[in-house]
Amino acid sequence: MSRLTVKEYATIHKTSVQNVYKHIKSGSLEAHTIDNVKYIIIDDLIDYEKKFNDLQQKYEVLKKENEAQKELIEVLKEDRKLFQNLIEYKKKVEQVTTEKRKKKKHKK
Repeated sequence: MSRLTVKEYATIHKTSVQNVYKHIKSGSLEAHTIDNVKYIIIDDLIDYEKKFNDLQQKYEVLKKENEAQKELIEVLKEDRKLFQNLIEYKKKVEQVTTEKRKKKKHKK
C-alpha cells in the first residue's frame, strides 16, 4: 500500500489541492492523517499506473473511432448531395416527359 501527500497527489493528477480535498470529503479518495499531514492511500501505485495506461489506450481508440465517424459523416453528406441532385434530375425528366405527352395529345 502506497501513500502520497495531498499536494503530491494533486501534482501527479494535474488538479488542485482543493479538488483533492473535495474527493476525500465525498469518499472517492481514501485518506489518513499522520502527524498533521493528510495522505492519500493508494492500494498499489503500479495498479494505478496500469489503469491509467489502459484508460489512455481506450482514449486513443475512441479518438480514432471518432475521426473515422467524422470521415463517414463527410461521405454521407456528399452522398446526400448526390442523391438530392438525382432527385432534381428525375423531377426535370418527369417534367419534360409530361410536357412531351401533352404536346403529342395537342397534335392529335
